[in-house]
Amino acid sequence: MNEKKVNIHELIESTMEAQLGLGKSRQTVWGEYGSYYLPIGKFFRNHGNEHYDVSLLTEYCQMFQKRWENKEIVKNTMRRVEKAVANLIEFHDTGKLVWSVRARLTKYKLTEYLENVLTDFIAYNELHYGTSHTVTWAIRKYLVFLQMNGHKNLDTVETHDLQQFILFCSEMTNGSVHNILIFMKRFYHYLNDVKQISLDGSILMYCSVIREDKIQKHLAWDEITKILDKIDRSTDAGKRNYAIILLAVRTGMRAIDIANLRLKDIDWRNGTIQVMQQKTGLPVILPLIKDAGEAIKEYILKARPVCELDYVFTKLHAPYAKISGGYSIAGMFKSYQAKAGIERKPKDGKGFHALRRSMGRHMASAGVPVTTIAQVLGQSTINATKQYISFDNDNLKNCALDFCGIEVERSAM
Repeated sequence: MNEKKVNIHELIESTMEAQLGLGKSRQTVWGEYGSYYLPIGKFFRNHGNEHYDVSLLTEYCQMFQKRWENKEIVKNTMRRVEKAVANLIEFHDTGKLVWSVRARLTKYKLTEYLENVLTDFIAYNELHYGTSHTVTWAIRKYLVFLQMNGHKNLDTVETHDLQQFILFCSEMTNGSVHNILIFMKRFYHYLNDVKQISLDGSILMYCSVIREDKIQKHLAWDEITKILDKIDRSTDAGKRNYAIILLAVRTGMRAIDIANLRLKDIDWRNGTIQVMQQKTGLPVILPLIKDAGEAIKEYILKARPVCELDYVFTKLHAPYAKISGGYSIAGMFKSYQAKAGIERKPKDGKGFHALRRSMGRHMASAGVPVTTIAQVLGQSTINATKQYISFDNDNLKNCALDFCGIEVERSAM
């Protein structure tokens, strides 16, 4: 940018805005901010330096590399830290960010022709940032496979090559194969309809991969009670956090929807909350259970700062702003879990979203129809709701069959 000293915190804020300009969602950007950029600012502050210093950034990266070598963190965490530092350096030096997808599957580069095919395909579909990243990875994998098998362009590609690529991918997880086949179908449609390149992709139409549906864990009610008991409700932060968690417990709202909740969304007279869900884009009206309503009321009247923001849950100190997103709520919830002595493991499914599953399980155990559960949780279909039935051990016992008519007979000796 220039040679004058640049405040590291201002640089971080500008870099976050630049990432929004690349098409990343605000939820993703501010999630990254809390996890990877804010710690960089704290690192500089702890070293008594508030200004950009590339040597200090290098030291920060080396610290995480050593942590990875000592098996204190996973490799993905180290890579994300390195990416955050690289973004800061790039924005400082150039005043902008250029989005690029790192080819993770191979060290080989595509020919200029194949690279242009990939670039044109991604641009034609106008994909969201996260989806674009995944689609690029899948199609690049296919094009690299073709190139490594002697195809410098698409004129020599035959059905046999596509068959071999599908076999090549068969060792991946079901979810990865499922995604690759979906993106490949889209790619072949693009080549035939837009690029006017005649390739036989009919084999794709007959390949079906059933994605594995995992049943995530929920939090038991005694665990939820322990967490709520650890919140110091005598403080402003405690009043706010108690209201957030209890609201999720009683309504099953997602963290991002709670962060985006506005004062006008609460109908105090009728005891309802009406929100537009960020994940589905669908509106949902939820009952405001009395204890959750009282917790929100106490926070608004006694702890919420007086400001012009219309969001319910805000930061407690100036400059006032809404809670940045679902990640900050999840981090807050995790800290109370630790205080409650609830052990967490990576990908154990017992984070803040588990409160939503706990509510679904509770409703299923109470005999509430699956269709009603789907409506309450704001789900467009019942497919995502069916998992709550599997949590209902008591009622599932009634579905068990006895061995009448299929007894195992012992042979006479």
